[in-house]
Amino acid sequence: MNDENRPRKPPTVTFEIETVDGEEGEALAREQAAVMIEVMTWIVEQRGKQNHATTPESD
Repeated sequence: MNDENRPRKPPTVTFEIETVDGEEGEALAREQAAVMIEVMTWIVEQRGKQNHATTPESD
């Protein structure tokens, strides 16, 4: 079996969330929300690429 056909291990994800109060806390919450949206968007795009790669094109 070559490397392309070898089953891949699922990725692991580690993240930290800090909680703070006041303006700093609000800014951190906005930044964390933006990052999570970016991560989720990337995941959806990757799934779309996988589905497209495995679905035969219709002519």
